[in-house]
Amino acid sequence: MVTLAKAVVPTVADQSSTHGLSKAAVNMTLTLASLHKAVSRAREICGSSELDSALYQLQTLIQELGEMKRTALAGQLRPLPGENAETCAAQLGSSNRAVGSAVAQLLTAACQVNILIDNTY
Repeated sequence: MVTLAKAVVPTVADQSSTHGLSKAAVNMTLTLASLHKAVSRAREICGSSELDSALYQLQTLIQELGEMKRTALAGQLRPLPGENAETCAAQLGSSNRAVGSAVAQLLTAACQVNILIDNTY
């Protein structure tokens, strides 16, 4: 993601949007890494199919991000009709917050499972 942000930054004319894009991309990378780690840990503890589904969705998202990165590095990233730098930056920020919220919820659930396991034994 950081490489993707660095590749896309020169194509954005507005400096504040460029800064926001870079910051949001770095934050999203860190958040996705935390989410992946939390899902893996929760899967070890719970082993439920719900966690398998969440992990599959995370892996799918990582693949999509990889495809976007390759597209950006090839200089073929284009906005959809009706999109501009501001709307894209807002969507990225919103997605970043949503992922952060999901990570927090997952970590809370994993901690609750740990507490239940500790109290059981």
